[in-house]
Amino acid sequence: MPRTAIGMVRRGVRRLDRSHGWQRPEGHLWINLVGIADGSIGMDGKPGTADDVVGQMTAGYRAQNEAANADSAGLPEGVTIDPMCGMRVRLGRGAFTLEHEGRTMGFCAKSCRAAYARQYGLSAPA
Repeated sequence: MPRTAIGMVRRGVRRLDRSHGWQRPEGHLWINLVGIADGSIGMDGKPGTADDVVGQMTAGYRAQNEAANADSAGLPEGVTIDPMCGMRVRLGRGAFTLEHEGRTMGFCAKSCRAAYARQYGLSAPA
């Protein structure tokens, strides 16, 4: 059902867009069907995973970060940058962290930490 529903909604939106002469850039149509299994999230009319969603939402930040080779320089002590989305994260009690290559990585949420862990083949706490 999920893939069928995504296709039906995509076709309906495309018809609407054509009738108004609209054109949507990639990443500007999100279909959220509650209870859909990972791998069946609608992204630009194709099934995607939660990691695909995080990747799409943070692509601009990550490209900028890689181009500038940005790091945590200039941040207050105890604050780092979430490598997935670019948010400032205060390290300490209750922070979502992960050790990677000898560094403590801080994350804004469990989902960013989990996506990072999957990307690098690390294990993350639940």
